Amino acid sequence: MVYRLNEATAELTANDPAFFTAAPGSGPRHSAFHPNRKWAYSINELDSTITLMNWDAAKGVLSLVATEPTLPPGGDVTNNRAGEVIIDKSGRFLYGCNRGAVEEMLVYSIGADGRLNLLIRVPFAGKEARHFAISPDGGALLLAEQFSNRVSIFSRDANTGLLKITSNRYDVTTPSCIVYA
Repeated sequence: MVYRLNEATAELTANDPAFFTAAPGSGPRHSAFHPNRKWAYSINELDSTITLMNWDAAKGVLSLVATEPTLPPGGDVTNNRAGEVIIDKSGRFLYGCNRGAVEEMLVYSIGADGRLNLLIRVPFAGKEARHFAISPDGGALLLAEQFSNRVSIFSRDANTGLLKITSNRYDVTTPSCIVYA
């Protein structure tokens, strides 16, 4: 759904068109806007894909550019659920995850045209990557593993975007969100 905001009154009105139509059965779960404000990405839970859209802020319109699978060819889409999607501050890297069939973090580079290039799949030992966030200094990614009752820490190379699981894990009952204040 897309709404226009009247900043003076804080009133929302439906845009025209009022929504972006995702592929039937894709199940958009989370979205993230690129820092350049030209692109948006949606990770789709049901068909394990990531959709790249152009964003026209003046018109309030998202338009489809490309859709990439989060699983390798032959992956178990039926038992997988793609989860979260975030973009680092530099706008050079996008992070996503698979849950269920495989439990893994996905690291993509973002091309000059917004298209994604998968750099690495990083398996983790927990279950149900519910949410994750990059530390303010960019050197770590914290992962809420909801069904494992813990938060795991990945080291992150800000130059390459690559992640490496560390042995740092913290017991937290059903974590579902990571926020830096």
